[in-house]
Amino acid sequence: MIRDAEQHAAEDKARRELVEARNNADSLAYTVERSIKDMGDRVPPHERARAETLISDIRAHSTMSRDY
Repeated sequence: MIRDAEQHAAEDKARRELVEARNNADSLAYTVERSIKDMGDRVPPHERARAETLISDIRAHSTMSRDY
């Protein structure tokens, strides 16, 4: 059992780093989305569109990485 844990330590570390990165990205996307909502019309349309595109990209990649 200990030997198995040692053999899979690198895989576990990589998985943990992936989950942490995904959680950070999701948190950032949520924060930006909430900030844009709170600021309302004070956000220029081109910046709002860019932020929404990036949020969508983050969520799409986050969903894809859950399969690994």
